[in-house]
Amino acid sequence: MQSFVGDDSLIRGSAVRGWADDEEITLGARGRLPRHTWLDFAASVLAQLANAPDENI
Repeated sequence: MQSFVGDDSLIRGSAVRGWADDEEITLGARGRLPRHTWLDFAASVLAQLANAPDENI
């Protein structure tokens, strides 16, 4: 998860933009990400973590 979070403890916009580009999500006015994209990105990351094998076993 740390790879997605910046020094300010917020999700980095570049990570979301890269994911949105991979998912072929159309940008809004002035090249902005649609509002729901941030939540969709977070849901995608959490789903990946839930499906990842537990490395502590």
